Amino acid sequence: MFDITTMGELLYDFSFCGKSDRGNGIYEANPGGAPANVAVGAKRLGAKTAFLGKIGSDGLSQVLQDTLDINGVDTTGLILSPDYNSALTFVQLDKKGDRSFSFYRNNTADINITVGDINKDIILNSRILHVGSVTLTDEPARSATIFAVKTAHENGLIVSYDPNFRPMLWHDKKVARGIISSILPLCDILKVSEEELSLITGLNDIPASMAMLYEQYNIPLIFTTLGADGSIWQFKTQTGKAAAFDVKTIDTTGAGDAFVAAVLYKIACVYGGIDNLSATDVVKIAEYASAASSLATTVTGAIPSLPYSEQVEILIAK
Repeated sequence: MFDITTMGELLYDFSFCGKSDRGNGIYEANPGGAPANVAVGAKRLGAKTAFLGKIGSDGLSQVLQDTLDINGVDTTGLILSPDYNSALTFVQLDKKGDRSFSFYRNNTADINITVGDINKDIILNSRILHVGSVTLTDEPARSATIFAVKTAHENGLIVSYDPNFRPMLWHDKKVARGIISSILPLCDILKVSEEELSLITGLNDIPASMAMLYEQYNIPLIFTTLGADGSIWQFKTQTGKAAAFDVKTIDTTGAGDAFVAAVLYKIACVYGGIDNLSATDVVKIAEYASAASSLATTVTGAIPSLPYSEQVEILIAK
């Protein structure tokens, strides 16, 4: 039985590290992809996790699988395709460590995952299914993602969703809003950024937007992450805020995924589901997720930055 299964993209984040003596850009190849990050992050915290996805079958792609395997994530549902390449992302960092992305994702393996590729048995043997919106941008991955979510929802799993909006992957913002919102009626846990919340609701008021999502879609647990300003949570009709921790931030890549991983770990492995939660429990979950997220900003790259449970507990204790 898996505590958490994630589905979506597994790729390389090429993080800018500076310039060579000849003035050429130097990039570090870090395994990443939001759902894969969540699977590794939750595993490092103590959950049993699995990953569903499709990558290429070249040497670089094999390293991607090896990364998940080394970190203890079950890769039975990961397909290595000889017909497509794995996606690549180039990550630029500003002086504050905030990142921007350039995707190289034309007809790549993650886009070409099909309904037939989805290992349904893994979903049915999980407590939580987590997905993002990157595999909603194109077919056949869109249909495969929706199939996985519906399978989970119809069989009583907790469905976790991080829209993870990347503007350059969508041809039309209005279309993106409609497709991204299509998952919301099936969702039990939602993690959004302030930008994503505004995109979905059309509002610029965070509390009003979160209340609207609960009323419209009956999503019991919603988190809006605010970067250095922490996060706001809503559990049914109750709300609260968690502060970020004071750390030396060098790269925010993967911080949101560390947050999600911590939330899902706590719900699956500590509290045994959403139905067992109280608002007091959500306060503790938000603090734990904030600590994990803050730690992830202190190391370059996504998967390399994801903290272990001992690190999170030490930071909270301080």
